[in-house]
Amino acid sequence: MKKDAILLLVVALALRLWSISQEFVPNTWDEQYHLVVAKNMMENPLHPKLMPFAPLEYDYKSWSRNETWLHKPPFFLWLMAGSMKLFGANLFAGRLPSALMGAFLPLIVLALGDRMGNRRAGLIGGWWLALGHFGISLVAGRYATDHNDVCFSFLVGLSVLLGLRYTQRSNPLWAIGFGLSVGLAILTKWMPGLLAIGILGLSSLLSGAFKEKRFYIHALLVGITILACVLPWNMHIHSQFPLEAAHEAELHSAHLTEAIEGHDHPWWFHMYSSNLLYGWASLLLIPLGILLCLRKSTSWKYSLATGFVLVYVVFSFAQTKMQAFTYMVAAPAALYIGWAFREIEFGIQRRWKSVPQIALVILFAILAIVDNGRPTETIRLSKDEGRQQRIKRARYASELIAFQEEHAGEKSVFVGVPHIMVPLVMWYTDGTAYMPSFEEADLSRIKEEGYLVYTFENLDGKLHIIPK
Repeated sequence: MKKDAILLLVVALALRLWSISQEFVPNTWDEQYHLVVAKNMMENPLHPKLMPFAPLEYDYKSWSRNETWLHKPPFFLWLMAGSMKLFGANLFAGRLPSALMGAFLPLIVLALGDRMGNRRAGLIGGWWLALGHFGISLVAGRYATDHNDVCFSFLVGLSVLLGLRYTQRSNPLWAIGFGLSVGLAILTKWMPGLLAIGILGLSSLLSGAFKEKRFYIHALLVGITILACVLPWNMHIHSQFPLEAAHEAELHSAHLTEAIEGHDHPWWFHMYSSNLLYGWASLLLIPLGILLCLRKSTSWKYSLATGFVLVYVVFSFAQTKMQAFTYMVAAPAALYIGWAFREIEFGIQRRWKSVPQIALVILFAILAIVDNGRPTETIRLSKDEGRQQRIKRARYASELIAFQEEHAGEKSVFVGVPHIMVPLVMWYTDGTAYMPSFEEADLSRIKEEGYLVYTFENLDGKLHIIPK
């Protein structure tokens, strides 16, 4: 690995390790659910659970209050569970896989630029992504979909890179590696994980590679590898948890036609949101980078640009919109930013030869840090202890930790828990939490089955866990 790549990796990793170490309580909304499910998967990775046990009936259609949890595919949860199995069920361990994948993503950008004949563009794009405040905050769960989209952006970027390597080498090992990365991407976010298949397929069609016999042998290898990744899990959940699996499959399809859970925004939402993902300058640099990249077009460049634009088109017209949905193409986006800046840099040096290289580097650093890095915003997000909800959650966490230490080994059931605190209770204890209070008959049945029941009372601004 060259020195510039090592420096890029070290800085990206350091920023992300700092970021995940600044949060001492699981974030709302999504991260706290992902952490709880991953914690429960430490013992049984084939049964994703939100509730560790369910003494009463629950709504299997509610991803925020059910037992079997299939709201997201399992691969990123397996990574989180594996990390916590190694280093303990704590926040740092749960976030560590995201920090590592987020740090290696800029190297994928660098490798893409290098393999496409413009290493300088890849290096610039890699630094842009490494310093970006959205990626730094996403690994710590400060934005919705957090670890799921960190893992997905890494796997999509990796599959695009391996697809490019296959077009350049065209051997079975690259085909298998490509299929594996696509399969794991599908096991992270279902059908959007097929993006690299479309890019490679279009490139093969335009270049004429599909006319060669070995193309079909390699395509078969790719298909077998993807099925080997995806098919066992799908067969497992549809046989073991048919109601939950059918409901989630229907819900995923509904994202195209319905604004799920109120995530309804205008069609231009994702294009505008690029300022959050990559800085305001990206609104100009990304389209400029695409055009400049296509000036000396190849089948791969054309196919990558087509796939990138298609992602924005599909998500722009899908009814459910969330900020991180298009972060799946973070690697190509950063590459196009780097491509645009490299061409601007080259143009300035050609026109004004007296402009020193260091001046352009400083200009890029200022733009990357101030516009995209936004350090004051990142620090504010990581240390904003003034919000009442955050203070309350930290206080609840300390009370729950003390409770668990005193009641270790109990099968506790907590009732009357505020909705936003339900996963927090299950993260810090070994019990199951329910939002409503129950009828006495239900509580009696729970106690008869050997569970200890507690209720929540908020007295004088403090949490009190009282036996029921």
